[in-house]
Amino acid sequence: MSISKVRLSASRRGDTGIGATIILMSLLLVSGSAASLIIDTNSDSAQQAEQTAQDALSQVSTGLEVVDMVGHYENGKITSLEVMVRLGQGSAPINLDHLLVKVMTTTSSIDHFLNSTSSETRFIARQVCLASNLPAWSDGIPPLIGQGDLVKIVVDIPPVAIGQSASIKLIPAQGYATLETFTVPDNIIGTVVSLR
Repeated sequence: MSISKVRLSASRRGDTGIGATIILMSLLLVSGSAASLIIDTNSDSAQQAEQTAQDALSQVSTGLEVVDMVGHYENGKITSLEVMVRLGQGSAPINLDHLLVKVMTTTSSIDHFLNSTSSETRFIARQVCLASNLPAWSDGIPPLIGQGDLVKIVVDIPPVAIGQSASIKLIPAQGYATLETFTVPDNIIGTVVSLR
């Protein structure tokens, strides 16, 4: 098989050059579009990675720390708790409207919410020390806890007798949960007992 050479006439050489130029320009346009798509994809990936990192940081740094916990003792059992809390180090403010307080005994588990319509599943929160720049709680202002603030959470619990254990878990809408377990001591004097 032999390849024969074709000679182009002088009038056909310009047509070949224009055709090659058109093909070259179309290749440049396609490669430019592909490069633009790759750059956009990288930009979207970088933004998504940054948002994921911020969400992860918020999940591991946002939460409450229990400072003190006392129980109210009556008829041989602890029937309510007062839990003093503050934000964990580096935590963003937490809206207590979205806090779940879970009380677990050996026989039951009850979820409590700040705005529950039932007194059996509602907890009470009071500002004890307002050290952040957040406003004091009032009607129309959400109950936020900021860095340096102390809040007392009061919750009724199923009766826990002397020697028995129970737990309270503070679960914010975003962030880590805080678990505190206590055992009712054998020697109780008075009606308030320290559980921490």
